[in-house]
Amino acid sequence: TREREQIASLADSVSNELSVSRIPGGKYALIYQYGGIFPKIYMKIGATPYGPFGEKIELWDTTKDINHPDLFTYNAKAHPAISEEGELLVSYNVNSFKFFDVIGDMPNLYRPRFIRVKFQPGN
Repeated sequence: TREREQIASLADSVSNELSVSRIPGGKYALIYQYGGIFPKIYMKIGATPYGPFGEKIELWDTTKDINHPDLFTYNAKAHPAISEEGELLVSYNVNSFKFFDVIGDMPNLYRPRFIRVKFQPGN
């Protein structure tokens, strides 16, 4: 919109990086990481790429992957161009608040992780 009064938020506490992708059934999925660096990855579904979007659906809890007090995850987003039919490939990144202290013990730390979100036919 060009009217400032018509601006509306997509969702509460979305991350600074997110994605909106077309999904089966002609709808759109908003994929984001709650609050930027909190461990929950959510999806909201809407009829248009600009919303409104429905209730949040938890896709993944990244605490299963970090299991270290100095690590955090961030920047969850979908990659429809490299997703298989009927799914969305979602990536997120892992880093550390004390990067140089932990990288020697965790050389695979700083790389993306992926999850697949599969959609049921007709949904």
